Amino acid sequence: MIVGPVGSGKSALIKSILGEMAVKKGSIHVPFRDIVYCPQIPWIVDDTIWHNITGGTEFNAAWYNFAVSACGLSDDFQSIPAGDMHVAGSRGASLSGGQKQRVALARAVYSRLPVLLLDDIFNGLDSKHSLLPYSDRIIALDHGAVVYRGSYEDLVDQTSDAIMKNLILPQEEMTRPDTDKAPAEEIRCDTANYSSDSNQRKRDLDFSRRDGNWEVYKYYIRSAGPWISAVFVASFIVSTFLSTFSTLWIQWWSDSNAKEPNEKVGWYLGFYTAFTVVGILSFFLGCYLLLIHIISDTALTLHTDLLKATLKAPWHFFQTTDAGTMTNRFSQDMDLINMKLPLWLVNTVANVALTIMKLILLCVVGKYMAVTFPFLVTTFVLIQFIYLRTSRQVRLLDIEAKALLYAHFAETIDGINPMRAFGWQGNFQLECNRRLNLSQRPFYMLLCLQQWLNLVLDLVIAAVAVVLMAIATSVRNRFSAGGMGVALNLVLSLNQILVHAIQSWTQLETSIGAVSRVHSFKKDTPCEDADMESPPTAQEWPTEGAVDFDNLTVTYQSTDQHPILKNLTLRIKPGEKLAICGPSGSDKTSVIMTLLQMTKVKSGSVSIDGRDLASIQPSDIRSRLNVIPQDPYFVPGTIRLNIEPHAVASDAEILRAVKKVGLWKQIQMNGGLDGDLNASNWSMGERQLLALSRALTSRSPILIFDEATSKYAALFAWFLPPRLIQE
Repeated sequence: MIVGPVGSGKSALIKSILGEMAVKKGSIHVPFRDIVYCPQIPWIVDDTIWHNITGGTEFNAAWYNFAVSACGLSDDFQSIPAGDMHVAGSRGASLSGGQKQRVALARAVYSRLPVLLLDDIFNGLDSKHSLLPYSDRIIALDHGAVVYRGSYEDLVDQTSDAIMKNLILPQEEMTRPDTDKAPAEEIRCDTANYSSDSNQRKRDLDFSRRDGNWEVYKYYIRSAGPWISAVFVASFIVSTFLSTFSTLWIQWWSDSNAKEPNEKVGWYLGFYTAFTVVGILSFFLGCYLLLIHIISDTALTLHTDLLKATLKAPWHFFQTTDAGTMTNRFSQDMDLINMKLPLWLVNTVANVALTIMKLILLCVVGKYMAVTFPFLVTTFVLIQFIYLRTSRQVRLLDIEAKALLYAHFAETIDGINPMRAFGWQGNFQLECNRRLNLSQRPFYMLLCLQQWLNLVLDLVIAAVAVVLMAIATSVRNRFSAGGMGVALNLVLSLNQILVHAIQSWTQLETSIGAVSRVHSFKKDTPCEDADMESPPTAQEWPTEGAVDFDNLTVTYQSTDQHPILKNLTLRIKPGEKLAICGPSGSDKTSVIMTLLQMTKVKSGSVSIDGRDLASIQPSDIRSRLNVIPQDPYFVPGTIRLNIEPHAVASDAEILRAVKKVGLWKQIQMNGGLDGDLNASNWSMGERQLLALSRALTSRSPILIFDEATSKYAALFAWFLPPRLIQE
């Protein structure tokens, strides 16, 4: 067993054994290859619990049942409706912290590999005794160096040494049962209830996927600005009209020159030049509006809508939505909106306007061609109806098919170390190939549809050319040579323009599906603040920190029938320290979630300093309380931002907090308070201390620890002075 204070290199030593650390000096010899590794943060993939334990390897029912029983999962399976077929969710979102650790431990047992490397995997479980006495050999680390190696008895004999005192917890403190401390009040909670909805991924029948929805175009135009959108469309219409009309102008010039040679050259040339210049200026005006205003405005507006809907979503939404879907929204959907959609928008406006102008000119030049217009319009509408309703759905399927692939990438990155240790690279490679093939099927089908469109349009244009030649040879005296040349030129170019126009339109329709998904996400994602109108909260609230739960019954969702907390009555006085104890899955965390308004209150109330929390915005409540979760979370940015995101505390207060938890040297090495925080370079213990310093800078009288005894008690005994615990 390897012991030592926070940041002493315990996890780094384990990763060195696994070959995951760069060796700067010396060497590492590992005589075995089959190793099981369980990291501090359990690695759980978005699949069934059964798959998380077996990992897709050969199934042995007897050994599986033994592993499940040995790791205490049998009772959990009885409380979960689907048992081991329950979908764990992204990073185990639907499981409690203890359940995730038991699943990771069961995976290690089921693997039957001879060597197990467990990185603090027991910290959230229900063990009430120390594991040190059962170790054959103990290695003590401090500041990255080995300061002791030997048996447990020898280590205890040396606890008089100042260094040794900081390396292990006193034996009597570790083995003292929880019953020695009389709880202030007993809290009884029902075991965790799981909604079967989290295991069902349903898609309602949505005809807008097939037939389109003009509301989406209105939403996109509002995001870009109605006036800017109108000027953008008008500029391209003018540009295409003038570029096409120039061809007719040249015909008129040719006919006039045949009657009166070189009489009106300046007049025709001047207008032709004006048409060209105005057409070019209109084209550049449209491009300017697109690149400078439309792309940036729509990107900012739609991304803001997407982010606001995500941040205001209730907790159960993230429990039932996998990470791949969210990643797909912010990556591929926004990429389509920012990059592909503007391109197809320009092409559609330009090609549709160009097609209409060429058809009009074709009728002007070849008057009898107007007879074919009803046939052409009917044909094009029919092609559009058949092609668009199919390609639109296939394109949306192509976008959605990437979600599973992105989720697999994220899970692989999260669990790259244990995956290599278990030797599951081959299984994950096969799964990646399978998901990649599935994601490419809609794309291949879309290419086939485009080839079908090209074939049909070629046949239609060939028919138009045959009709034109038949008319020209039948009534040859009615057409001039110049008019016939212009008509032939229009027919020859019309084919390609029609193909581009319909393809651009269909690509626009399918790309606008990304806007539709953002619009639907914004409209359909539940918002926890949607129906709340609360009076303003005093700036200094809460001042005392008195918490009252009055006959409270809550559920995770408003549609859930089974409560997670039932008839809970509890009063916490100002300054009182309360510990909520119970086995994993007994909804200890649910009490905290209720205090943070992350659950639905069925009956009763919860108040702080006499103010009912139901009358306060949830975001306002969370900003007034100090909460240190099981797994500390940090945002990309500076260390100062992660310690004091509200910019209320002074630098002196922040420095005093980080010095109290002993992280000032570490922060200095990372560039001070204004240095960028890379949480992956910090050990789990250092992250927990950083989260604790965040709490010390807050002026809230309420401090909430989730899993305090399992994860923070060791920090207190190893590292923190008693006076800080009192603070």
